[in-house]
Parts: sequence; structure tokens; C-alpha cells
Amino acid sequence: MSLLAFATLLGTVLPLAIAVVQQEKWSNRLRSAVAFLLCVFAAAATTYAKGYWHGLHWVSVDAFLTALAGMVVGTWGSYKRLWAEFGITQWIEQATSFVSVHKDLVAEVLAQASPLDKTRLAAELAKELGSVVVADPSPPPA
Repeated sequence: MSLLAFATLLGTVLPLAIAVVQQEKWSNRLRSAVAFLLCVFAAAATTYAKGYWHGLHWVSVDAFLTALAGMVVGTWGSYKRLWAEFGITQWIEQATSFVSVHKDLVAEVLAQASPLDKTRLAAELAKELGSVVVADPSPPPA
């Protein structure tokens, strides 16, 4: 199998690994940068594994750029047309995101608290987690 074909094939499953690393709260710019850096790393590893890496020789650079092009095209195409279309990468990001864990923790703690304690607990959790937590909007009992 050629280097380009192998890199493109590997790029089709790379969005799954990228989804594990990325966090829900990241900006699109940061998410794109992380995805590209992982493509660069995977292209370098592919070039080395296929036996094309010989230091910074022009053959190595050419092979690396070929692998990178295949990796980026495979990653972008499979993400747009396969993984994101079926919600698989979004599900992986939610499952591995620190924000989701905090949301679940907040919901569990607030569900067990009395109405009088919800506002105080929400403020403490917001301070601890570094985010805004909305308490139950119902007024406390009289």
C-alpha cells in the first residue's frame, strides 16, 4: 500500500482519536489547531513506520508532506461525511469532556439538596469549578 493511501486510510479513523482529546468548551480555532497538530504527528509517525524517514533529507520531507496531505484530507472528509454526520465524535467528546463530568456532578448534588441549600451549593460549586452554575429557579418555601 502506498504512503498516500495508507495515510488517507489512517486519516479516516483519526477523528475518533481527536474527539477523545478535544473538549466541548474549546473554541473552534483551538479545536482546529489541535486536530491539525494531531494530523502532523500521525503523518510523521506514518512516514517513519513506512520507512520513508531518513532525517531531514528532501525525500523524507517530501514523503512527510505527502502523508500529511493524505492525513488531512482523510481526516476532514471522514469527519464531515461520516463521524459528525452520525454524531459519533460529539458523543465521544461529551463522554471524555471535563465539562460533562462537572455538569453531572452539579445535577446530582443539586437534586439531593433541600431548596434552601440549593443557592448556597450552586455558588460554592461555581466557585470550585470555575463556572457559572444555575440553581433551581423556584423560590424557597416560606
